[in-house]
Amino acid sequence: MYKEINFSEFVDEFIKAERETQFTYAGKVALYEYLMDTEESSETPVILDILGLCCDFTEYATEQEAKEDYYLNEDEDLSDYTTVIPVDDSRIIILNF
Repeated sequence: MYKEINFSEFVDEFIKAERETQFTYAGKVALYEYLMDTEESSETPVILDILGLCCDFTEYATEQEAKEDYYLNEDEDLSDYTTVIPVDDSRIIILNF
């Protein structure tokens, strides 16, 4: 069974799972768009698992903050190690690795 959801319903699922603060609003927008793009490019439906998303992805205020968590040097490119989803000018979401 398959049900397509819009962004508002996506946000509601975070609230239902009591994970509404896991990502910023802008982070949820970026993550939703990433999932929709992934679904479209792979032609495979994405199964929405809020707890799985919260375990698999982390939002950071800056790329430097993410690099520090993973003990990467400033000159290393984070995208060489994982998926990086831009949120805004400084914030990013990464696929945890």
